[in-house]
Amino acid sequence: MYLRLRANQDGESLAAYLHRDNAPSVRELDLTDCVLLVRGEWPALIVQCSYLTTLRCLGCGFQPTDIITLLWRLRHLVVVEFSLLLETDAQSELQRMAHAVVQYGSDAKAPSLRRMYVEVGYVHAIFLPVLLRSCPYLHNLQVHFSGGIFWYAFRLLHDAIVSDDSVEIITFTAELSAPVQLDPRAPLDLTSCAAICSNVTHSKSTGSFSVVRLADLADDVVQGRPPRILPVQMILVAVHHEGDITEKWIRMASQGHDWAHVRQLCLLLLAPDPACIQHPMASITYRNVLFQFFSTALSNIVELNLSLFHFGPDLDFGWILREVFLVNLKSLSASLCGLRSASTLDYLSHRCPFLDDLDVRVLGTCGDAAVPCACCDTHWRRYIDGVRGDEWGPLFYRRLRRLTLADIADPVWLLWFVDSCGPTDTVRICNTPRMPDYVILTRALARKSMPTSLVLRHDHLRFDDPSLLHGLRSIVSLQYLYLISAVYLPLDVVLQCVRGLSAGLPHLLCVHVHWRGTLGDTDVRRVTWMRLPDPRDRQGVLQVDGPCFQSCSTATFIGLAKPLYHEVQPMV
Repeated sequence: MYLRLRANQDGESLAAYLHRDNAPSVRELDLTDCVLLVRGEWPALIVQCSYLTTLRCLGCGFQPTDIITLLWRLRHLVVVEFSLLLETDAQSELQRMAHAVVQYGSDAKAPSLRRMYVEVGYVHAIFLPVLLRSCPYLHNLQVHFSGGIFWYAFRLLHDAIVSDDSVEIITFTAELSAPVQLDPRAPLDLTSCAAICSNVTHSKSTGSFSVVRLADLADDVVQGRPPRILPVQMILVAVHHEGDITEKWIRMASQGHDWAHVRQLCLLLLAPDPACIQHPMASITYRNVLFQFFSTALSNIVELNLSLFHFGPDLDFGWILREVFLVNLKSLSASLCGLRSASTLDYLSHRCPFLDDLDVRVLGTCGDAAVPCACCDTHWRRYIDGVRGDEWGPLFYRRLRRLTLADIADPVWLLWFVDSCGPTDTVRICNTPRMPDYVILTRALARKSMPTSLVLRHDHLRFDDPSLLHGLRSIVSLQYLYLISAVYLPLDVVLQCVRGLSAGLPHLLCVHVHWRGTLGDTDVRRVTWMRLPDPRDRQGVLQVDGPCFQSCSTATFIGLAKPLYHEVQPMV
């Protein structure tokens, strides 16, 4: 039996169901984002499901000792998904885990567990080696890093995972950028791949990685090696060389290998020299080979990430779309220099008829590891200054599922993308170097996007700004609202703002906010408000400093290995 608890249900709902003698029949229990569960009550409820094979409890508030004892007690458990994100005293928790190991003795292992997905914060990676030692038959492991220093967490886990003979498939995903943007050394290993992209998958038995070097594909052709059957999801690393070397490599790779299975691709164009201070750009000389590459090798592509493949002033993605139909493309992430004209979005809407996820970001501006792109930093407003009035309207024929605008400095560009993309389910606007005018922005969102979900992220976002609150209340379509800030505000002020939003938006189901609690305090505080299932309840429920909830993420995972459930999960 499959049992799922909605995010706005609490432990009483779970207890009421299990106490009707249903617990032994439950095989799959889904508690994802059930932030209202009280830590002390839910483990005792879960262990009643003694034949449980799948447990999903991402976003639930628990500590490592809670999860490790559950793994031991649920002897039939095959799949587990959980997060370790709440603040904790690491040394004290390690001592509690060690005490639990002694207490359980020879039973301190998960005999049936084969697949684990775990989300960890900065201090929580230290617990994973202890957890893994209790899972001797684990086959598939995915670790998602939600914050902190990626390289610290990766190195902490690397030896424990690589030396574990049972773990066959390893996947790392992260909200964070990789520490460097250099061509990974050959032969590839997990460390060199993680250094180039913090989202990487590795299969031990085949020795394969999701990261593939363009130079290696070209060398295969030159050496007469058999064509590779390329994987469904891959990260293709190209290095820009003077002359036409890179263009030749792209042509050889596209013609000499089997791309038929590739559905998700992240394409990187990197500098050959680590001392480069500007990101390399594809100029007009790339046009013909890119046209051939997209029209042949990538004809079946579903997700395409070009956010680290930058275009020069004489070329953008629109030049390729003039000649290529990408009829299967649903998700695109691109740098601003690749989508800098009205005609490019127009081509995108016609040549990619099923596109429903557009992600535009300028990397290298807010602490990313990437070096900056001169074209992304250039003011391209002249490309859209003449597009006004009736012409400055929705270009897409169907409602978009998601629009993300990240690190875009010019507020005119923000408004242009909002207006051009039209009705959109989820809009994410984050890390704009210049503070947006939220009066104008929220008016455009209310009139053009009409989103059901909105994520606003800015270090200086003030929840107590009357103009922001008034503007947000004008977006009456909102059901889910996420506000992420680094501003210092008293708790009572934040609670008052959240209550005001919940009362002023008739369809709102959830508000989730991040901020800094007191001046000088570096810890992030959180408040979550949710409407309860009972339609007679108009107050909802507030939780302070609970787990992170649903889609706080503003990273892009288009074309990459993905974390689980990082989109809005409807409360139905």
